[in-house]
Amino acid sequence: MKNGSTTAQAWQLHMTGCTAAAKQQAQQCLKNKGDLSQLTAELGKSTLSAKAGQFALQSLATAGNMFVSWAVTQALQFAVTAIDDYIHRLDDAKEELAETQSELSSIEDEINQNNNSIKELQSMDPFLAST
Repeated sequence: MKNGSTTAQAWQLHMTGCTAAAKQQAQQCLKNKGDLSQLTAELGKSTLSAKAGQFALQSLATAGNMFVSWAVTQALQFAVTAIDDYIHRLDDAKEELAETQSELSSIEDEINQNNNSIKELQSMDPFLAST
Protein backbone atom coordinates (compact mmCIF):
# COMPACT_ATOMS: atom_id res chain seq x y z
CA MET A 1 0.00 0.00 0.00
CA LYS A 2 1.47 3.36 -1.07
CA ASN A 3 0.05 6.84 -0.36
CA GLY A 4 -3.17 5.41 1.06
CA SER A 5 -4.16 3.31 -1.95
CA THR A 6 -3.52 -0.27 -2.90
CA THR A 7 -1.75 -1.29 -6.08
CA ALA A 8 -5.05 -2.58 -7.45
CA GLN A 9 -6.77 0.74 -6.73
CA ALA A 10 -3.94 2.66 -8.37
CA TRP A 11 -4.07 0.32 -11.37
CA GLN A 12 -7.83 0.79 -11.67
CA LEU A 13 -7.54 4.57 -11.33
CA HIS A 14 -4.76 5.11 -13.84
CA MET A 15 -5.17 2.30 -16.36
CA THR A 16 -8.94 2.47 -16.97
CA GLY A 17 -9.51 3.40 -20.60
CA CYS A 18 -5.97 2.49 -21.70
CA THR A 19 -5.36 0.16 -24.57
CA ALA A 20 -4.56 -3.49 -23.97
CA ALA A 21 -1.05 -2.84 -25.27
CA ALA A 22 -0.50 -0.07 -22.70
CA LYS A 23 -1.71 -2.32 -19.89
CA GLN A 24 0.53 -5.12 -21.07
CA GLN A 25 3.53 -2.79 -21.19
CA ALA A 26 2.81 -1.55 -17.67
CA GLN A 27 2.57 -5.11 -16.36
CA GLN A 28 5.79 -6.07 -18.11
CA CYS A 29 7.57 -3.04 -16.67
CA LEU A 30 6.42 -3.96 -13.16
CA LYS A 31 7.55 -7.57 -13.65
CA ASN A 32 10.96 -6.39 -14.82
CA LYS A 33 11.16 -3.99 -11.90
CA GLY A 34 11.40 -1.04 -14.30
CA ASP A 35 11.37 2.45 -13.00
CA LEU A 36 8.65 5.03 -13.54
CA SER A 37 10.50 6.90 -16.30
CA GLN A 38 10.81 3.71 -18.37
CA LEU A 39 7.11 3.02 -17.87
CA THR A 40 6.23 6.58 -18.88
CA ALA A 41 8.33 6.33 -22.04
CA GLU A 42 6.71 3.02 -23.01
CA LEU A 43 3.24 4.39 -22.36
CA GLY A 44 4.07 7.44 -24.50
CA LYS A 45 5.08 5.17 -27.39
CA SER A 46 1.92 3.17 -26.97
CA THR A 47 -0.23 6.30 -26.89
CA LEU A 48 1.44 7.67 -30.02
CA SER A 49 0.98 4.44 -31.96
CA ALA A 50 -2.61 4.18 -30.74
CA LYS A 51 -3.29 7.72 -31.94
CA ALA A 52 -1.69 6.94 -35.30
CA GLY A 53 -3.79 3.81 -35.62
CA GLN A 54 -6.92 5.71 -34.63
CA PHE A 55 -6.12 8.41 -37.19
CA ALA A 56 -5.61 5.76 -39.88
CA LEU A 57 -8.95 4.14 -39.03
CA GLN A 58 -10.74 7.49 -39.02
CA SER A 59 -9.17 8.35 -42.38
CA LEU A 60 -10.25 5.01 -43.80
CA ALA A 61 -13.77 5.49 -42.43
CA THR A 62 -13.92 8.98 -43.93
CA ALA A 63 -12.75 7.66 -47.30
CA GLY A 64 -15.36 4.89 -47.09
CA ASN A 65 -18.10 7.39 -46.28
CA MET A 66 -16.99 9.58 -49.17
CA PHE A 67 -17.11 6.59 -51.53
CA VAL A 68 -20.57 5.56 -50.34
CA SER A 69 -21.82 9.14 -50.73
CA TRP A 70 -20.38 9.30 -54.25
CA ALA A 71 -21.92 5.94 -55.17
CA VAL A 72 -25.36 6.94 -53.84
CA THR A 73 -25.13 10.27 -55.69
CA GLN A 74 -24.20 8.52 -58.94
CA ALA A 75 -27.04 6.01 -58.54
CA LEU A 76 -29.57 8.77 -57.88
CA GLN A 77 -28.27 10.80 -60.80
CA PHE A 78 -28.55 7.76 -63.08
CA ALA A 79 -32.12 7.09 -61.91
CA VAL A 80 -33.18 10.72 -62.37
CA THR A 81 -31.60 10.82 -65.83
CA ALA A 82 -33.36 7.60 -66.83
CA ILE A 83 -36.73 8.91 -65.64
CA ASP A 84 -36.14 12.25 -67.35
CA ASP A 85 -35.23 10.49 -70.62
CA TYR A 86 -38.35 8.32 -70.37
CA ILE A 87 -40.58 11.35 -69.79
CA HIS A 88 -39.01 13.24 -72.68
CA ARG A 89 -39.36 10.21 -74.96
CA LEU A 90 -43.09 10.21 -74.29
CA ASP A 91 -43.32 13.95 -74.91
CA ASP A 92 -41.33 13.65 -78.14
CA ALA A 93 -43.54 10.76 -79.29
CA LYS A 94 -46.67 12.82 -78.56
CA GLU A 95 -45.28 15.75 -80.55
CA GLU A 96 -44.38 13.50 -83.50
CA LEU A 97 -47.85 11.94 -83.39
CA ALA A 98 -49.47 15.38 -83.45
CA GLU A 99 -47.27 16.42 -86.40
CA THR A 100 -48.13 13.21 -88.28
CA GLN A 101 -51.84 13.71 -87.66
CA SER A 102 -51.57 17.29 -88.88
CA GLU A 103 -49.76 16.17 -92.03
CA LEU A 104 -52.36 13.46 -92.67
CA SER A 105 -55.17 15.96 -92.24
CA SER A 106 -53.42 18.34 -94.64
CA ILE A 107 -52.96 15.56 -97.20
CA GLU A 108 -56.61 14.55 -96.83
CA ASP A 109 -57.70 18.16 -97.43
CA GLU A 110 -55.49 18.33 -100.51
CA ILE A 111 -56.96 15.07 -101.88
CA ASN A 112 -60.50 16.41 -101.36
CA GLN A 113 -59.59 19.65 -103.15
CA ASN A 114 -58.12 17.69 -106.04
CA ASN A 115 -61.25 15.50 -106.27
CA ASN A 116 -63.43 18.61 -106.34
CA SER A 117 -61.24 20.14 -109.05
CA ILE A 118 -61.49 16.96 -111.12
CA LYS A 119 -65.28 16.93 -110.77
CA GLU A 120 -65.45 20.59 -111.85
CA LEU A 121 -63.27 19.93 -114.86
CA GLN A 122 -65.29 16.88 -115.82
CA SER A 123 -68.50 18.87 -115.64
CA MET A 124 -67.02 21.57 -117.93
CA ASP A 125 -65.88 19.21 -120.66
CA PRO A 126 -68.75 17.24 -122.21
CA PHE A 127 -66.39 14.62 -123.66
CA LEU A 128 -64.95 13.78 -120.19
CA ALA A 129 -68.36 13.88 -118.55
CA SER A 130 -69.62 11.05 -120.78
CA THR A 131 -66.74 8.71 -120.02
